[in-house]
Amino acid sequence: MARVVGESRLRARRRKKFFVRIALLCTAIVFLIGGLIALLWAPFWRIQQVNVSGAEDLSSVIQQFAQQKLAGHYFFLFPKNNVALYPKQDIERGLLAQYPTLASVSVYNVNLHAIGVTATERQPVAQWCSYSDAAVQSESTSTAPTACWYIDENGVVYAPVVGANASTFITFTSSNSSPTLPWQFLTPVQFQSLSALVTSILQNKITDNPLIVASVDQYDDVRLQFASGFTLLFSLDDDSGDIYSRLSLALTSDPFTSNPLSDFEYLDLRFGDKLYYKLKSP
Repeated sequence: MARVVGESRLRARRRKKFFVRIALLCTAIVFLIGGLIALLWAPFWRIQQVNVSGAEDLSSVIQQFAQQKLAGHYFFLFPKNNVALYPKQDIERGLLAQYPTLASVSVYNVNLHAIGVTATERQPVAQWCSYSDAAVQSESTSTAPTACWYIDENGVVYAPVVGANASTFITFTSSNSSPTLPWQFLTPVQFQSLSALVTSILQNKITDNPLIVASVDQYDDVRLQFASGFTLLFSLDDDSGDIYSRLSLALTSDPFTSNPLSDFEYLDLRFGDKLYYKLKSP
């Protein structure tokens, strides 16, 4: 019996030592975590300043937005304004989502007490307009649009057109749109190519009539509708230089040499070298 009692006491001592070690380890971990948390709250690496460059019109609201994102803490333990923990991506994504006029946002460390925000604003090069259901169904956009928004150089629709600025831009419309700004009207390559083509047609005065609207339908067919009622049709997928060349060639042939464009209902360039046109009824 003496031997059994001795072994039981030995096991009890070992268990006690084991639990003591576990308790000491847990205590050390708690103190380590507490020390780390205390260190993270130390003022020497807490962000106190937000420097904004670019986007001068939005500088103050960008700064305020970033400061709001830096306020508070994670899980009631870690400060959000610690230079090693601050929500950089949340600030970038949040600014782009809340302010569609911003094309890009970059957030970076300046020093232990400051971060920088560099923002680039979109620049308008055209406008996208919506029309009444009746105008869309009849494929007629001779009436005034119901609303217009700016388009940047990459084909992004991003902000409502302000006042008289509407008359200074080429007007585009399409069957696709989004209620949420910003949204992509055409891919950057498609938009830049189409814009260049339309600009060339207008600058070279192929027609003296002002352009009302350039519309793109769900099949990527483009219609340039002019004030005289003449419509030029071509495919968005065709090379813009080729479209311009075929248009120029068509206008040097009969019956376009003997009739002004205002006498035509349309000229269709969607079928390669074949040209389809229709004169207006007398």
